[in-house]
Amino acid sequence: MKKSKYINLAITIFFIIAALDISGIIFDEKIMRYIFKPLISPMLMLVYLVSVTKINKLYVVALVFSFLADTLLLNSSIEFYMPALGFFLLMYLTYIVIVTNDMYTYKMKKLSLASIPYLIVLVFVVIFIFNSSIEFLFPIIIYGIVVCIFCALSFYNYLEKKSDASLLMFLGSFFFITSNAMSGIEKFRLQNNDLATEVMLTYVIAQFLIYKYMIKKAEVI
Repeated sequence: MKKSKYINLAITIFFIIAALDISGIIFDEKIMRYIFKPLISPMLMLVYLVSVTKINKLYVVALVFSFLADTLLLNSSIEFYMPALGFFLLMYLTYIVIVTNDMYTYKMKKLSLASIPYLIVLVFVVIFIFNSSIEFLFPIIIYGIVVCIFCALSFYNYLEKKSDASLLMFLGSFFFITSNAMSGIEKFRLQNNDLATEVMLTYVIAQFLIYKYMIKKAEVI
C-alpha cells in the first residue's frame, strides 16, 4: 500500500510538470518551458523506477534519449532541431528493440500491411513540407521511416496478441506519430507555434502510455 502511494504521488508530479510545461506554451512563458520541459522524461523515469522491482535498462536508455532531445528543443533554431531529431531517432530505435523483444514471431506480409497507414501519413507529411524543408528532406525521411517501423511493429503486435499491454504500446505509437507529424508540419510549413500545444500534449500521452506498457509487461514477467 505504501509503495502504491509513492507511485501515485510520482505520477501526479509527472502530470503537474507536463501541465506546467504546456501552460508555458499556451501563455508563451519561456522560463516555464526551460524549467519544466527538461523534467518530463526524468520524472517519468522516476515514476518507472518507483513502480517496478526489475528495471528494463533499454526503457531507461530510451528516456535518457528523450530527455536529451527535449533539452535541445528548448532552442528553436534549426541547428538544434536536427540533433534533437537524432536523439529521438535513437529513442525510437530503442523502442523498436523493446517491441520486437515482446514479439514471438512475425509474418512479413502482415507486417507490411500493418505499415501501410503509417507510410501514408509519412508520404502526406513529406509532400506537405517538401518546399520548406528540401535541405533536411533526407534525414526527415529516414527519421519518418524509423517512426513508421516502430508504429507498424506496435500495431502488428497488438493485432497478434490483443492484450492490454500490446494495446498500450499501440496507442502510444499512435500518439507518437501524431505528435511527430504535427511537429514536422509546424516546424517546416507553419513556422510558428500554432500546433505546439497539441504536439506536446500528444507527446506526453504517448510517453505515459508506453510507461504503462512497461509496467504491464513487468507484471506479466
